[in-house]
Amino acid sequence: VDLKNGVNTADALLALQYAVGKVTLEYEQLLRANVTPNESIGTDDALAILQYAVGKIDVFPCEQGFIDEIEEMSGENPLRFDSEGNFRLLQISDPQITKGADTANAKTIEAVNALIDENNPDFVMFSGDLTSGYSTADEFKTAVASLTAKLENEKIPWAHVYGQSDALDNTISKTEQQKIYESFTYCHSTAGKDTVTGVGNYMLPVLNSHNEIAFNIWALDTGSALSEREDGIADGAEDVSSNLYP
Repeated sequence: VDLKNGVNTADALLALQYAVGKVTLEYEQLLRANVTPNESIGTDDALAILQYAVGKIDVFPCEQGFIDEIEEMSGENPLRFDSEGNFRLLQISDPQITKGADTANAKTIEAVNALIDENNPDFVMFSGDLTSGYSTADEFKTAVASLTAKLENEKIPWAHVYGQSDALDNTISKTEQQKIYESFTYCHSTAGKDTVTGVGNYMLPVLNSHNEIAFNIWALDTGSALSEREDGIADGAEDVSSNLYP
């Protein structure tokens, strides 16, 4: 609060003096002093700062909700950098596993598996157009299972975002597709918040050896087609960004 390094009892006193009207604080000091979920700075902020300074709490109340949300997003098997600080991500776009195209599908899956063997990734992201032509949950799940069999067998985490083919060339909805994706053990994709347009808007934290977030992987559903707007923003993209960054 006093704009010096660290948190100490002087910060707690300064916050208390502000709360009772004895001093004024600059804008940056106000941001630092507000350590509880309340919008205004009160005696509860001063108490929390004091408790933190003397080691009674490890995190401020305003941080706990964020930490809980991160733990929920991380799941039971969070993504992590290795002991040397490395995290290898393999991105695969447009595998297009298509109903009835058995020969082409087999070649695609062979190529995907070769990429996995060659790159030895810690995580694989499929960036759209995974499937096409499926109308039932069973056949769709079989298609996804064939594409991700190596990842599931080798316990490699993976996730996906939707492309145009996923949305328009399957008669099974993205909502139903998402339920099937989430049934796979090593799939880290989630539907995302209902308040954000689309399906599959989520963030995956990658933790370091201290269980701190070192990197974030963002997934956004930008819609199924480009609009006719001059800026070329995909349908839904502006709504997604405005909800994620109000």
